Amino acid sequence: MNINESIEKIKTEIISILEDNKPTIYLFGSIALNDFKLGWSDIDILVLTDSEITEQQAETLVGLRQALAERYPNNHYFRLFEGGMLSIDAFLHNKKERTVYWGMSGQRITDSYEMDSFGMAELHDSGILLYGKDIRSNMTYSAYSQMLDDTDCLCMTVDLL
Repeated sequence: MNINESIEKIKTEIISILEDNKPTIYLFGSIALNDFKLGWSDIDILVLTDSEITEQQAETLVGLRQALAERYPNNHYFRLFEGGMLSIDAFLHNKKERTVYWGMSGQRITDSYEMDSFGMAELHDSGILLYGKDIRSNMTYSAYSQMLDDTDCLCMTVDLL
């Protein structure tokens, strides 16, 4: 299964799980910028819904990458999907609610998901709408001052390494 088939498969699975919540699904980052490199890149995904994800949906979503990897053992892409799944309202207003997070450190159900200013700019400028209604016009574009602050944070993190 190639990368495009893997994206289509995970999109179909997410839509099936969140059908009643009317999901909107975006890809952003290196995959959207045509800079994806297997072994180096992740696949950034953001799933926003019209209503809060239920506990049962969250339990299914949190294990979806592993379930697909077990079903397709030679697939190298499912484990690379990273991002958040939460309601549009919680995302736009930084509200606490049931949220599914996929990342390099694993996956979990948490109460929030926030993107840094660079992720927001990438999503806004070059994100790919895979499914649902495009709500980027409702998102606040990252301010230059916030990008400077995030750059300082990144530099301090690198210095600590």
